[in-house]
Amino acid sequence: MSESYKIYQVIKMENVNTKNGFLNRLIQKSMGEKLLYLSIILMPSLVLASFQAYNPGGNYIFTSVLLGIVFGVIALLLFKCLIPSSLKGNYKMKAAAMLFPVVLLLSYVIDAQQSTVFYCIAFILFFIFLYFGFVFPIRDRGKHVCSALILLLILFAVEYSFYVYDLFSPDSFSYFDISKTIFHDFYNVDTQRQYIVDTSLGVSFPYLYPTLIAIVNELTGLKIYSGTIINIVIVGVTCLMLYKISVKHFKTPYPSVLAAAFMLTNDHYLTEMRAARSIPLTVLCILILTYYILNLPKISTKSAVLAGVGAGAAIVCRFDALAAACLCFVAVFVFSQKGRRIKNTAKYTVGMLIPTSPWIIFSLLNFGKLWISDNGGTMWMTIPSIPQRYYSSGYTPQTIFNNFGEWFKQLFDYKLKYVGQYGFLMCISVFIFVLLIAWIIILLVKFIHNDGLKGYVKSHKKLLISAGICVLIYAAKFCEISIVGFIDARYHCETYVMLILFISALACSMSAYSKSDLLIEQQAATDNYAKISRSFVINFATVILCVASIMITTGEKKYLERFTPTIVYESYLTKPVDVEEIEKAVTQKNPDPTVFFCSNSGDPFTFGPYTGLRTYTPPTTMQDDPNALIEITDNYIMPDYVVCAPNELRKDFSERYGLAAVYDYYGYYTVYEVTNKSTYANEKKLFPSVGG
Repeated sequence: MSESYKIYQVIKMENVNTKNGFLNRLIQKSMGEKLLYLSIILMPSLVLASFQAYNPGGNYIFTSVLLGIVFGVIALLLFKCLIPSSLKGNYKMKAAAMLFPVVLLLSYVIDAQQSTVFYCIAFILFFIFLYFGFVFPIRDRGKHVCSALILLLILFAVEYSFYVYDLFSPDSFSYFDISKTIFHDFYNVDTQRQYIVDTSLGVSFPYLYPTLIAIVNELTGLKIYSGTIINIVIVGVTCLMLYKISVKHFKTPYPSVLAAAFMLTNDHYLTEMRAARSIPLTVLCILILTYYILNLPKISTKSAVLAGVGAGAAIVCRFDALAAACLCFVAVFVFSQKGRRIKNTAKYTVGMLIPTSPWIIFSLLNFGKLWISDNGGTMWMTIPSIPQRYYSSGYTPQTIFNNFGEWFKQLFDYKLKYVGQYGFLMCISVFIFVLLIAWIIILLVKFIHNDGLKGYVKSHKKLLISAGICVLIYAAKFCEISIVGFIDARYHCETYVMLILFISALACSMSAYSKSDLLIEQQAATDNYAKISRSFVINFATVILCVASIMITTGEKKYLERFTPTIVYESYLTKPVDVEEIEKAVTQKNPDPTVFFCSNSGDPFTFGPYTGLRTYTPPTTMQDDPNALIEITDNYIMPDYVVCAPNELRKDFSERYGLAAVYDYYGYYTVYEVTNKSTYANEKKLFPSVGG
């Protein structure tokens, strides 16, 4: 018998033993544990299957159940790997909580259009009673309470996403528009939402998030709601990642709970989740990057590559993740062990190229550029601008290159001012943030009084450096957003999730160190985390903080006004009424017309994805550049029909194209047929000027 054959037999036996060991462990589980595992696996299927009551075709029941089972298996594996304490004890009651979505199926059988909001309230109250009535006998009380709070926050997010009005925005419909092209005619979108690059391809958003929407839509047929489903799953994984980062790298679960409480009681984050936009996925990718990069300085090949994958995935989710990805690249090089800096940096780069290379190839093949984006040149403009901007050939836009003084003045007079006012102050959770800062200040005073600050710094260098890098990264990102001039507060959700995570980690470490009588030894402080986790005061305060945050969030008038008994609007699964009416008007003579929404009336971002017709959104032009609208219409858009509110229609524009009204939508806007196309160019010309 050859030596290689013996080795093969040994490996074969080891594999059999491993499989048998897993099967034996599964068999040895109690009936309650098996029931809990089964309920976790089935819960997503119950929810996804219930959504099919709204789907007119009803052809997606089987694939929805399969997708739900996949989600359930992933959830079970994540719970076992990241929060194993959540699966311990009270199996039957936890299983009952997981199987509660069966109520959804019953409600749809009775009335396919409605589900009661009382289900939402009952589910959360039942879950609170379940965990906080039974967790305290558990030995590792701190971790169990925190895992219970994390699960409570996840369930709150799920219920919130079920019972609020649709908050879909132009970005939401653009993601859906792109998702329709992922498996067919890649990125040849129906709606043109930028006038910076002369192309029929979509360049507004990279491919990662639309690809996920496309996959879920193929299996469920839920169209734009596929993004909401994906975001619910993403939010759950994000909370679990927060917990894992906190336990592994900060040795205490409390920072994860505070970060998750901020995240899931923040209006902008919740809106992103419900409105099928990509910021939740970006936050998750950044957390994956954080989880692996915190293994520095002794970072393995696997961690370096996966950190890079997280960074690259964040970039192809949102372009503004470049700040975090690039600064972490520097951190890998600076903080790696001597002799491994270049190797680790190379591995990080390889990981980053895995998700970003498709977009780089797409950009090079179609545009000859390394990285195409519809925000090209925006940061060089004197005033904040958007992708729909267009300047006529005779107009000179003001930029940093031809008017540096005005650019510098506007940077402080407008951009930084409003980004700080609307971005910084509107996004921050003042209650949590002030609480953490006050806690740290009190502990610092205590350290200084007892001359223990040097000892704390010496024994917590890694945490302090990590927190410092986090602050540096998000200061850079704030500057990045400020220079562009985007004042929307939602861009800063990721910033405050990360800052609260690291600041609360500092507060917990300082508290544990102070309870060790300011001993310098790291072990003394580490052991004290266990004391903190067993502290009834800390546990009770954490519970109150999270529950109070949820009550404050749901109690605000703006939240209560959003609640509705209808989970899914059927019109978004078929075709919105106004879109259908416009389509009828413009396809009477030509089944494939070009439609130009030349004002803010109507909804071009919805019209294109739901009709498949070539749709142009209103270009943004300067008041002192009246020729821009006519020039782009003649040379690029060349529409068959124009949609515009009567009071917003320029007289010279109407006369030039002989616009004839063919349909009026309740006085809100009118559909006009273009009867004079003699001014159109023989073929579409390149943009004469795009301002950078």
